[in-house]
Amino acid sequence: MTDINPKAVIAEVTALPETVEKVRGLLCDYGRIVRQEPGNRAFACHQVDGRPDKFVVYEVCADQAASETHLPHPRTLN
Repeated sequence: MTDINPKAVIAEVTALPETVEKVRGLLCDYGRIVRQEPGNRAFACHQVDGRPDKFVVYEVCADQAASETHLPHPRTLN
């Protein structure tokens, strides 16, 4: 079945200088979990060249229902 209405999210995360390594680790852990969710089609996180404190997160859900199921999860509220 082809995804007719996938939902994409692009987010920028800026870490405090003293938390860059911790934020990188949390985003990697988060990615491993999210990729296993039903309805997840893609998840990528990039650290911006020349800006070690800035990360760009890209996520695609199969449809609106998958997106709505994912967003209220407790780990996305912290």
